[in-house]
Amino acid sequence: MDPTLLSSLLILTAFLTSILSAVFGMAGGLVLMGVYGSTLPVPAAMILHGTTQMFANGFRFVLLRSHALWPQFVAYLVGTAVAVGLFTVIELTPSKSTLFIVMGLLPLIRFVPVPAAIMDFGRGRGATICGLSVAAVQLLAGVAGPLLDLFFVRTNLKKHAVICNKALTQTLSHFAKTAYFMAITGITGMNDVLTLPTVIGSIVAALVGTVVGAKLMQRLSEQRFRSITGHLVLGIGAIYLCKGIWLLISAY
Repeated sequence: MDPTLLSSLLILTAFLTSILSAVFGMAGGLVLMGVYGSTLPVPAAMILHGTTQMFANGFRFVLLRSHALWPQFVAYLVGTAVAVGLFTVIELTPSKSTLFIVMGLLPLIRFVPVPAAIMDFGRGRGATICGLSVAAVQLLAGVAGPLLDLFFVRTNLKKHAVICNKALTQTLSHFAKTAYFMAITGITGMNDVLTLPTVIGSIVAALVGTVVGAKLMQRLSEQRFRSITGHLVLGIGAIYLCKGIWLLISAY
């Protein structure tokens, strides 16, 4: 693909998926990673996705910062640090087939029976487990939105608090993911793909999309908010799972 056309596609995708994430608190990162994973080498996709989502989630958090749960965030930070430490020892870089298969399976995790106390972000232990598991999945698939969502559906938080704290935790996770892949692969070999205009353009597009999405989110009822999110990620996951299996079969 022509570099200019590719750069424009990546920037437009960052804008549209940030709107999606700002409205529903999820799904946007999953779609964005799918596009990046399809058009870029895996390390480059991870770094660009992490950078874009880090700024988008950070800005989303700033808009809703009064709803932050700081004690739970500290517990989440501990879990994230453990996961990144383990992956740093392994120095694992997933293949494209692994990337899409894990992304495709993620929405199905909602059907796995897990004790509520373990999957509750509102509790310290639950927040630590959340940080550990979410960071690990992000380093494998680039995203972990459906998994993160499980830690919030068992709480009594309203939509503003859900989106705020998801944004806060994801800002940290995407920073960790970006730092990890930059450390184990180096950025210099991917400058032809991750050009400065593409990175800056994607960040700006994500911030603008966040503002637009935040305004649209105000019009969404609590009931509609919860009903749409589950169906949305299941559909996206089915597409990614098929793509991942196809990539795996094609490799042999």
